Formats: sequence, C-alpha cells, structure tokens
Amino acid sequence: MSSPSLSSPEPTAWKALYKAALFEMDCAKRPDRIAKAEKALVIRARELFKANGDDREEKEALDDAMFALHAFGNVWRRKSRSQFRTPEDVEGPKSHKVKFVSGTMFDVP
Repeated sequence: MSSPSLSSPEPTAWKALYKAALFEMDCAKRPDRIAKAEKALVIRARELFKANGDDREEKEALDDAMFALHAFGNVWRRKSRSQFRTPEDVEGPKSHKVKFVSGTMFDVP
C-alpha cells in the first residue's frame, strides 16, 4: 500500500493516511503510518480552527479518527509487547503449592 503525501494540499488527505494506518498489514510500517496519520489529523484540525467555518461534521470526524488511531496504536503496542512474553508472565505460574494440615507440600498444576 503506497503512503499518501502528508504535505498534500488536499483537505481530505488525512482520510487516506488514516485508512492506510488502519489497514497496514506490515507490523514494521504500522508505527510510522499511525504517526503520519496522527500528524495529518492535527494539521487538518488546525486548518479548520483557523478557518472558523461551519465544519462541524469534519471536526467530529477528525476527533473520531484521532480517538480510533490512539486506541488502535495502544492495542497494537500492547499486543506487540506481549509477543515477547512467556505464558507465565501473562498467566502466572502453571502450578502452585498447597500445604495440607499435616505439613505436607504438593505442587498442584
């Protein structure tokens, strides 16, 4: 998937960058796509702020897109970190010790 230009004069260029970030399948490219999309969203939001026009729908779309990108980025970062963890790190040890009244200790899976 080719990356749309961040410096595009097109007011809706943020939409293409947003979609490119959401649908990027290459994990190595995903952080860069998310960063470019977030930057484009901020640039467009500033443009709309300065324009003082009736762009309420686009402003809401920008807010929604920023929220979605932020959530997507957080989930992806957590998921990528968890790939390097062992099941014990996530679930705890596979067995635990049980001590009977008699004082005998057993490992219970």
